[in-house]
Amino acid sequence: MLFGEYLVSRGKLKSKDVEGILHIQKKSAVPIGKLAAEKKFLTLADVFTIRAHQKTTGNRFGEVAVNLDLLKPRQVDTLLDLQNVLRPFFGELLVQNNMITQEEFLEELRAFRATLGKQPGTLVSRIAIIDVEPARLFAMYNALTRMGYEVFPEPFSPDVVRRLMEERPQFVIVDLSSKKDDKLRALERARAEHPMDEVKILALVDKLAPADRERAQNAGIAEFAPASALAENIAQFVHGTLASAEKEKAGTVLLVDDSHTVLRLMSFFLEQERYETYLAATAEEAQALLEKVSPDLVLTDLHLPGMNGIELCRAVKQNPKTRDVPVVLVTTAKAITRLKEALDSGASDYIVKPFQQDELLARVRSHIKTKRLIDELQRSRKELLVSNEKLAEANNKKTEFLATVAHDLRTPLTSIRTYSELLGMKNTPIDAQKEFVQIIQSEAIRMAGLIKNYLDISRLESTAASHRKEEFDLAQMVEYFAKIYSTMAKNKQVKFKSSVAKGVVTLMGDKEQFEQVLSNLLDNAVKFTPAQGLITLGLTVAEKGARRFAEITVGDSGKGIPKDAQQYLFKKFHYLHNEYQPIKGTGLGLAICKEIVERHGGKIDVDSEEGKGATFRVIVPLLATEKPKAEKPKGKRKR
Repeated sequence: MLFGEYLVSRGKLKSKDVEGILHIQKKSAVPIGKLAAEKKFLTLADVFTIRAHQKTTGNRFGEVAVNLDLLKPRQVDTLLDLQNVLRPFFGELLVQNNMITQEEFLEELRAFRATLGKQPGTLVSRIAIIDVEPARLFAMYNALTRMGYEVFPEPFSPDVVRRLMEERPQFVIVDLSSKKDDKLRALERARAEHPMDEVKILALVDKLAPADRERAQNAGIAEFAPASALAENIAQFVHGTLASAEKEKAGTVLLVDDSHTVLRLMSFFLEQERYETYLAATAEEAQALLEKVSPDLVLTDLHLPGMNGIELCRAVKQNPKTRDVPVVLVTTAKAITRLKEALDSGASDYIVKPFQQDELLARVRSHIKTKRLIDELQRSRKELLVSNEKLAEANNKKTEFLATVAHDLRTPLTSIRTYSELLGMKNTPIDAQKEFVQIIQSEAIRMAGLIKNYLDISRLESTAASHRKEEFDLAQMVEYFAKIYSTMAKNKQVKFKSSVAKGVVTLMGDKEQFEQVLSNLLDNAVKFTPAQGLITLGLTVAEKGARRFAEITVGDSGKGIPKDAQQYLFKKFHYLHNEYQPIKGTGLGLAICKEIVERHGGKIDVDSEEGKGATFRVIVPLLATEKPKAEKPKGKRKR
């Protein structure tokens, strides 16, 4: 009997009232085509195609979608389930349309639930709500029912508490704002009479003295929430708690037997020990279930209609998805002669009927434990293989890095050694000695730069590298570098122009690292720009939706970078060359820039043509602050 039929039988509603509410409920359903598009199952074009075919065939949306191979039957089932979840509840519509009050609805629902027998083998979590005032109870009922839970609103009495603990719901919500002592006393008695460790209890109460809190915890109440807590928040807490408990299940067992009595008996034994069970009456039903669930164990009768237990075992072992699942056969003493065939088919063990509860549980526990140990071993082996591959890759990189370092340091060391020997020779002219000293100093500075960059890239690549975060004004930083590098450009007879956004441009990140980005880019610009050339430095701010981004550009008028070389620019140990004079470097500067910019959630690229210079562009996200004013072009700064 449905709830609507029950209300009609009680004289609370007329049949036409129920039909009217069902019509409203149907009209309120979200169209399945809209859901399919929102959930990315279909494109809008697919939806229009299906609707066009509906008009000509008269078939339902899901049927047409499957026939056109646009949806799988399982996807249609998912969409229909979602449509049902989003549809307003029958009781909710009754209250909204003033056909029944909230209080009447909850009272009738409570009575209706009492007329229903306990559903055996159900996997739906049952939640009892004790003595919560009607308006909040109604909201909790709606929130929890939408999540798929079976909810039992109950008034308070010692007998109700005792009965609930006998029925062992998965969760109990009790309001301690009133009759606190009576409720705690009833819970204490129920706990003494029935084991309640698996029943989660949440108390709604604003204030509780330390002594009362201790008493409540001894009565089995594990969690507390304010009496005024939102129903949606309570529902989310219940859902999270039950989901966590679900993960702690002892295991999942697929039971296969053509006797419903045997199935229910085995299921009862196993569920008492926190095993989750799935039931199948035939091997074909079991195979269909194995496509949807991944059990830890299959427990099947040897004699089944159609495909027997041995054939099912072979099918399980031949399927790559299930071949590691242990299969235990249940047989009679008369069929013991077929055990060799059963074990040859891949069965892990057998149980002889009639079996004892302890024997069944011991076999199940043993095989699930073994399977989990094997699963853990395989998982550890895979992780070890991945770790070994990463270690080998890191070792290769280290070898390559050391070889590059040795190669790069050899040249300046050779120069220093050679010119040191020349300095030590007799009769070396003073002018030559000065030149040799300058060369040695230059090579020493170059070596220091090499070592600094090697340390920088190693620090950035290290997983333990610290990434300090602070707010700093990017505009102020760019202004500072414009002042420094305009002087350097002037000394090289190179023009320098900057255009910096006014106002605060706040970036969250490592200020020192970002200074290194600007320094590396501007150093390259000075190196590769010939006399009478031009260097540009710019900072602009752009918005994209609710986010703001800073764009820094550093341009030069050098010979540019060939297109085929640009893809290697940001890789380690790639060297830039200048046709005007030999430019020595580490090949790490731009790689360091890329690493730092990406750590700040940004990106760096280059725009260049041979003979037309190069412009490097850095884009990074900003904090939401006051917008900067319009840009103001600047030439050389007055000092």
